[in-house]
Amino acid sequence: MPPFGRSADPWQAVDGGPDGDGHIGTGVAGDRATDGEVSRLGVLWRAKFAIAGATVVVGALVYVASSLMTPVYSSSTTIVVTAASTPGGSAQDVALASNDLAAQDAQLVTADAVISAAAAQLHVSGSTLSSHVSAGTVNAQNVIQVTAQSSGRAAAQQWADAIARDFQAYLVMRAQANSQALRNAVDQQAAPLDQQIAQLQSDIAKAPPAAPGTEALSTVQSMEGQLTQLMASRATLEENTALAIASQNPNISIPTAAGTATKLDPRPSLYALVAMILTVLVGSQIAIVLARRRQGQDQP
Repeated sequence: MPPFGRSADPWQAVDGGPDGDGHIGTGVAGDRATDGEVSRLGVLWRAKFAIAGATVVVGALVYVASSLMTPVYSSSTTIVVTAASTPGGSAQDVALASNDLAAQDAQLVTADAVISAAAAQLHVSGSTLSSHVSAGTVNAQNVIQVTAQSSGRAAAQQWADAIARDFQAYLVMRAQANSQALRNAVDQQAAPLDQQIAQLQSDIAKAPPAAPGTEALSTVQSMEGQLTQLMASRATLEENTALAIASQNPNISIPTAAGTATKLDPRPSLYALVAMILTVLVGSQIAIVLARRRQGQDQP
């Protein structure tokens, strides 16, 4: 028989029932049994050392494991694309044209010609470089942001700079090629016109002096009128060609070099903190579940 005549059931007083002296349990234990929240706090307090130890161990393991992961650094640079202004065009027209042109050109950053040229300078494979480079416009404006990622801080910055330079060179060469192709097409179109102009000029130069009112003078005047019209058409064609070529040559500039690379992954401190928080939460739930099971087993 237990001493002092108290019940052998340790939960009898906790449940607020009569103790061995016939009194109702109203102490701290009784309060914990009737208040589930206080009971959970009590369980957690008793398990605090186990939870703390597990939290420290898990946090340390996650920190060490993440520190051994290959780091990823990111560096970015910008390219400004400004469309050529046209006679009579407003600043808003130029801005809108520049925005549209930048959106189109941003898709060419990872073109084979750009990647191959940059990869040759950096002594890396084109596939590796292509998979670690991305580009897009900034706020839908005429600014293209080129971002490169690498396992080295310096390498990420070098990759971004190389891509930007070769992309700029690619756009310039493409503009020159388009301009030359346009010039060749216009020259072919103007060749018959130039022949007509040359023939009329020759015929007018060979025509003998004619007296006023004669048919010979009328013929010369008719040829001069045709020549004037052909010369005007030729001048218009040349002016339109110049405008078209100018539109093919936007201004491509790189304001600044790539900035210092920032570390994206891994982040051991962050990962360890998250792991420790999760360990505390899971450990607390496990402690409560085990305490409830023991309580159920001890109940008569």
